[in-house]
Amino acid sequence: MSAYIKLLTFEYPRHEGDIRLEHPEIQESQTGDTFPCPNTYALVVPTTAPAFDEATQIAQEQAPVQVDGVWTQQWSVRDLTAQELEAKALEKALELAEIEKIRQQYEPTQP
Repeated sequence: MSAYIKLLTFEYPRHEGDIRLEHPEIQESQTGDTFPCPNTYALVVPTTAPAFDEATQIAQEQAPVQVDGVWTQQWSVRDLTAQELEAKALEKALELAEIEKIRQQYEPTQP
């Protein structure tokens, strides 16, 4: 799904549906490659999130910037907070407990 930036207010992300609310003259059949982006918006070119250590970091999308005149998606990587690390550990423990519960349901009992 394409993302756009509203050039007057720098609202981001905006999508075709958001733009259609302001521009009801755009036909429903005009979508994707045929979507007529009004000049008050600009298409934002997507980029791949940078590599990061999923165990201890997170990649977060930032506001797009113009790179050689093209609005381009931006990312930042930051370390997880102690609270986020704790929540991640708890989530992993709950997942493992659920897997073990399911395994026990289907594994034959030993005589």
